[in-house]
Parts: sequence; C-alpha cells; structure tokens
Amino acid sequence: MMYEDQALWRDLSTAYSVKWLPSKTGRSHLALMPAGDPRDPRSTARYLFLALTLNPDWARLGGPCPRCERFFIRKTAKMSTYCSHRCASRATATEATAKARLEEHTDKLVRAEKAKLEWEKVRRKGRTKKAWKEWVEACEPDITIRFLTRAVNKGELQPPSESKKERP
Repeated sequence: MMYEDQALWRDLSTAYSVKWLPSKTGRSHLALMPAGDPRDPRSTARYLFLALTLNPDWARLGGPCPRCERFFIRKTAKMSTYCSHRCASRATATEATAKARLEEHTDKLVRAEKAKLEWEKVRRKGRTKKAWKEWVEACEPDITIRFLTRAVNKGELQPPSESKKERP
C-alpha cells in the first residue's frame, strides 16, 4: 500500500517523531510523538494510523463488516468476514430470502406461460369465454391477476395476441 502511493508514504513519514525514553530498570522504549499541529485532524489521523499499524494486534483487525460497515477486532485467528454471528446470520438470511423469492417468481412466470398457452389452445377450439388472466388464475390459484398484470407491464410475460382483439 505504501510503496504504491508515494505521497501517502511521504505524509506518513513526516507525521511523527520518535522519542527515546529510558527507564529506571535499564530498559528503554521508543515512543511515537505526533509531529504536526495537534489541532489538525489530518495530522492526528496520520499519527493514529501509524500507531494502529505498530500495534501487535493489528492483524486481528477485521472489517469493515459488509452488513453494518463497522470495523471490528476478530476474537480468533480465523479470518471472519462479519463482526458478529448476528450480522452473518442476517446477511445470509437476506441473501437466501432474495434467492428464494426470485426462484418463486421465475417459477410463477413459467407456470403462467404454460397456462397461457393452454388457454390459447382452448380458446381456438371455442371451449372458453374467460379472459386469459382469469384462466391462468383459475389454473394456478397462487398466480393472481395482479401478478400477471405486473409481469406484462415489466415485459416479463407477453400477453396472448388474441386478448388484444377482445378489448373495445
């Protein structure tokens, strides 16, 4: 990341100064001190980013969570995508529900098309006076006239050519 963005590298390299702090035990510590104006939010952000990358637990930082967009600390070494079991469950449930609804919608369109073709055969033989939408609804009770109208308006289903003659 740093090697690809030279301007960022330069900004981060000058965002801090290193201070050597000896202790009474003979050991010493290095401390990062912000180099810029402490009131400048960009300077503070650069310093905090550097402190984060030096933290020994930085590898446990996971996130943002694709569902809630919060950053999180992983509790295990396992690479987790979501911040919690709750977010993971809700995200997969949402995806599964959308998939199931799409499959149900597609199935209804296929069954409506079959029923419409059957109506055309029966209509040509003069065995029914029902409109095609009423026929489909009678053959497939879970397919409503409203569903058929919406499917036709969206271009998902083509009405039979004979139904246009019936209109005044």
